[in-house]
Amino acid sequence: MESLEHLTPTDREILNKSWAIVSKDMQQVAVNIFQMIFEQAPDAKLMFSFMMKDYNVTDQDTKTRIVT
Repeated sequence: MESLEHLTPTDREILNKSWAIVSKDMQQVAVNIFQMIFEQAPDAKLMFSFMMKDYNVTDQDTKTRIVT
C-alpha cells in the first residue's frame, strides 16, 4: 500500500502493537466503532438496510423523514 510507505519504523511498530491489542476482541471493537459512528451521525443508519426495522420511514414532499 502506498500510504504505508510513508510510515516511519516507529509508526509501524506502534501500529503493530496497537493491532495486537485491538485484534484480541474484534467483535467488540466493531460494535464500539459503529456505536460511535451512529452516535455522531445517526443518519448513517440509513446506509444499513437491516437497521431500517428500527425506523418508521415516510416520504413527504421528496424529503425522507425519520421518526424513531
